[in-house]
Amino acid sequence: MPHYNMLPHSVREAIRQARAEQGWTQTEAGQRAGLTQKHLSDIERGKLMPRFDTLYELLLALGLDLVLVPRTLTPTVNALVHDLTNPDGQSALQAPVFSSEAYRDG
Repeated sequence: MPHYNMLPHSVREAIRQARAEQGWTQTEAGQRAGLTQKHLSDIERGKLMPRFDTLYELLLALGLDLVLVPRTLTPTVNALVHDLTNPDGQSALQAPVFSSEAYRDG
């Protein structure tokens, strides 16, 4: 059964990672996105599914972007992101490719 009530782990981890790379606490990142520390904590822990506008503002504050990719191109985009990883294993793009398939996998 799909889990539409929470963000996929990869998206939550990207939010956490981007915040850490900025050197921001949850409070600091939340203030930049217009959220409380608790709200951001709940999003990062998967306890709260943010509204689209909240997620979008958070991503912008963290220097991330939201890109829609046709499902048929997801494998190609995933391969491109994988190929652009730094030697330390971190993605040069700093963003996961999320597919709606993640909801089916739990």
